[in-house]
Amino acid sequence: MWDIIVVGGGPTGSWTARGFAKAGMKTALLEEHSEIGIPVHCTGVVGQSMLDQFPQTKSCVWKQVNEFKIFSPEGESIILPHITAFILNRQKLDLTLAHEAEKEGVHFFLNHKVSSISQEPSQVTVQAVTPGQQTTVHQAKIVVLATGSTSNLARQSHLGEPPQYIRGVQVEVEINNIPTIELFLGSKIAPGSFAWAVPTHEKIAKTGLITLQNASLYLEKLFNSPFLKERLIRVLGKPRASRIPLGPSNSTVENRLMAVGDVAGQVKTTTGGGIYYGLIGAEAAVSMGLKSYKNGDFSPPLLKQYHFMWQKQLGFELKAGLYFRKIFEKIQDADLNYLTQLLKKKELQDVLYQHANFDRHRDLIFALSKVPDIRAVMIQLVRRNLFSSRTSFSLC
Repeated sequence: MWDIIVVGGGPTGSWTARGFAKAGMKTALLEEHSEIGIPVHCTGVVGQSMLDQFPQTKSCVWKQVNEFKIFSPEGESIILPHITAFILNRQKLDLTLAHEAEKEGVHFFLNHKVSSISQEPSQVTVQAVTPGQQTTVHQAKIVVLATGSTSNLARQSHLGEPPQYIRGVQVEVEINNIPTIELFLGSKIAPGSFAWAVPTHEKIAKTGLITLQNASLYLEKLFNSPFLKERLIRVLGKPRASRIPLGPSNSTVENRLMAVGDVAGQVKTTTGGGIYYGLIGAEAAVSMGLKSYKNGDFSPPLLKQYHFMWQKQLGFELKAGLYFRKIFEKIQDADLNYLTQLLKKKELQDVLYQHANFDRHRDLIFALSKVPDIRAVMIQLVRRNLFSSRTSFSLC
């Protein structure tokens, strides 16, 4: 019998478990893989805010970048300065936060794939299966799901789900001449979204994209595009596909069960990054869980305050980003070429300098929407989306 069980050993899961254990809770963490940090699930690019708020992550920084290079569909590039970001050693991040949790007394159970969660009035029962097909049973006062977006446990447990998902794919490549993060736009490689190449070591970069569908097919097109074809030396390993939530879940608490991280939709709706927002969600889950223990009250009304707590910190940001993304799902290459030219103007450069923040994009979105040229493009895109929706409706 545990006080807390956390399901999932990624950064969000380990940080959640650490918080409870540090407060004296008897805490178990169940992870389906045999090692923490393998496989690597994301690119690992974060902003200054995360390093400031979670200084334990500073030791995981591979490289700092202070500018981004954006390529328009027609191949023209522009440098966006004054945007500081940090490329993390993603595997080291997982291991570092797991070590922090272990130091506080968290008990790790690796090779434990949770198969079912059942709730009773006074406890939650978790069943897990080991590689030898043996079933282990664990019980706790509270269970926290930190499984990522691919697990079906949230649905099985009657938790809410993000309103939409987008497809992502990434692989390491050996490549020449990539000093900073590069972003690639265009319908031929990432319709309605973007692709990237993020340098980690000399001649090594993580390369991938997110789009609504056929992500692996578009990755091949990226490799054969003018953006990368002449610089690409070879692909290292197999591409890893992922499902990225877009938008917050409408319910992240079900009786004594809470969801954090990707499974709760705590992911930037503009870029698909989830490390920082997941850690914010973890802090909120720990805060409300400890409050329940202190009051001896595990009733739904009290624990559901967790949902409102993290929504207060991230909800508006997520909804603004989702609205922005929805507008640009119908964007055309000609629009992107035009916007790339606009970004060269001093007025736009000043807006970026004043409002660009890698971790939070709401203020930048609102500031850009006030620039007449940008606003005109956004209005055109909104009209295009409305027309497309009406057309689809009439055809049904």
